[in-house]
Order: sequence, then C-alpha cells, then structure tokens
Amino acid sequence: MGKVDHITIVMMYYESPQMLGKQLEYWCAYSKDVSDRLRIVLVDDGSPKYPASDVMVADALPDFPVNLFRATENIIYNHSGGFNLAFTHIEDGWVLMTDMDHVMPEESLMCLLNMELDPNSVYRFSRRRMTSFEEWIPCHRHLDSIILTTDMYWKAGGFDEDFRGYCNGVSFLFRKAIERYSRQIVQLDDIYSLLFQEDVIPDSVNTLFGKKGSEYDINMDRPMYRKMMNALKSWQKPTDYIRFTWEQVL
Repeated sequence: MGKVDHITIVMMYYESPQMLGKQLEYWCAYSKDVSDRLRIVLVDDGSPKYPASDVMVADALPDFPVNLFRATENIIYNHSGGFNLAFTHIEDGWVLMTDMDHVMPEESLMCLLNMELDPNSVYRFSRRRMTSFEEWIPCHRHLDSIILTTDMYWKAGGFDEDFRGYCNGVSFLFRKAIERYSRQIVQLDDIYSLLFQEDVIPDSVNTLFGKKGSEYDINMDRPMYRKMMNALKSWQKPTDYIRFTWEQVL
C-alpha cells in the first residue's frame, strides 16, 4: 500500500466544446491543495469542427499542468489509440481514467489524494448524475472510469487497437485484461464523479456515429465479435500501439 501523492486524469475529447468548457470551469476552481498534485492529459480524437485547442485558450487554463495531444487523423472510435498515446506520456504514478462527460469534484480528488492504495489493484469509483432540475442523484458506476497505476495499465497490455472503429470492443477487452492482471477490483464509495448528460449539456456525449445497433456496434458484426472472443481466450497482449499520426498541442 502507498499514499497517492499525485494523480493524473486522462480523458478523450471529440467535438464537445461545451462539455470541455464545463471541465475547465471545475479545473480552474480547484484549490491549491489539489492543483499542486494534479495533472490533466487530454487527447483530442481528431475533432474536425470543434478542436479542443479552440476551447483551451491560455486565459482559460488552470494553474496545474494540462497536456493536450491531438490525433491528426479523424478515425472513427479511436479512443483506444488515444488512451495508449496518453499513457506513453505519463512516466509513473496513479492515473484516473474517465470520459469527457464525467467531472471530478474537488472533494473527490481531495479524498483520493489522502488515500493509501495498492498499486497491484485497480479501483472503481461511484458517480452522481445531474438531473434537468440541477439535482445530483446517485447512479450506477461507470465501467470505463477507473483508477490504476501506469505500471498496471501496461501490465494489462493497454488497449488493443485491432478493435478500434467499434464503440465497445476495445473497452470490453481492456476491462477483462485488468481483471486478469490486477490483484483485485476495489469499489470506492467515497470518491465519485459528476455525470453531465445531454439534457444538461447537449454535446456532453458525441453520438455522431451512433452506438448500439449501429454499424459500429461490435455485436452487430459477427466476424469481429468472433475475433474479440478469440482474443479473450488467447490473452495475447497488444504489441502495435498508436497507429495514427498525432501532435502535441500543449
């Protein structure tokens, strides 16, 4: 067990300027106790119309380090490559992975930064959803919001970019990999994210390509689904990372 003395938050961005604006609002309001021990790594997954760099102007940035990377190719559902890119630029320590529509409130980060965690385990946290009446209510945990070390990320193999282009395949495989390689999956009830849905912030979730039932749903593509099942059985770690061109903006 070891104390969490620093945390890096990693998330993907795609055509969500309003939601990114909400993130910046929270980031800039963090106290020094949090901001001195925080870093953000954001990857813009090739947004053609509303790039993250247009939102993250100098006078809107917080005091702590914020790094922005941008895929220069607009590849459908390339968040797998985006996470791999982010983790290659994080040397060590604890990382909180979540989606753009999930904001971490100050009290959750302060609680996390005072905890002792097992680097061989992976942690999931709770979340609260804002209603249209501006009330926060508990909701089920987000499967892709986790806390882990960079060592654990690469021990599990990172994301398999063979399955990019599909809305659920890469995340499913990664979750199974961390279940295999971590000592345990621990549920943290005192740490929570704030979920902003589309009825509150219209672009919080980009649905340009659709999800379940669309051509990008892996369950609708039987050959790709069989390939995913075979990958689960073989437990072969990915070896070919970051199959796209990119640039560092911040």
